[in-house]
Amino acid sequence: MAFGTSIAAAAGVVRARTYLVYLHEIRTVVVEIPKCASTSLLAVLPSVYTTSLEARHLTLKQHEGRGLDIEVGTALIREPIDRLVSASNFSVFKRSPGIRLVEFRDKLMKSLDTKSPNVEVEAFYPQYSFLISDVGLRLYLLENFSKFLNDLGVSSRPPVENVGAAKLSREEVIDVFGADFVSEFYSLDFSLYDRVRSIGDGALRVRNAREYLMSLR
Repeated sequence: MAFGTSIAAAAGVVRARTYLVYLHEIRTVVVEIPKCASTSLLAVLPSVYTTSLEARHLTLKQHEGRGLDIEVGTALIREPIDRLVSASNFSVFKRSPGIRLVEFRDKLMKSLDTKSPNVEVEAFYPQYSFLISDVGLRLYLLENFSKFLNDLGVSSRPPVENVGAAKLSREEVIDVFGADFVSEFYSLDFSLYDRVRSIGDGALRVRNAREYLMSLR
């Protein structure tokens, strides 16, 4: 499977699996990218805002067409390989104990080939593919989680950090997926992460998410 095809296929698959939270008071959609503090976000946001959770089957773009007044979308993003390692450890040791990582790799490849959503591997899809839309976007690094919450006006800290000791190393995970695949499949994620990191502890703000993401190709 060509890497370019893989990237395009990922966007198509994720369109059926995006998790979203709409914050009514500030007309903001929080896109919960898997393995980017989703558990922590859900623990604190409802205590501050009236929230509507769309658990499955809507993208940020599709959310626009539901009659909600959306001012901006916002999300946390993570260093791509760190996120891949987290997804790998979660999948192997929490989601399906006893299943080897190579089996999840094969499920991901099948999902991409058939363009069929698979909840078992959604955490492996590129981060950028959860964000494609025509609305404005604010992006923060996961390591600036406190700044993200502060900008949303959330003073409380989540009771669940969902952090566990890594059991599979970066080297082991890259060896299973292949260095070339990781580099190409997550190429836009690497570019996006570098852009946000260059801002420091602030947010990357863009007027049109789709146009900006495509400019990174």
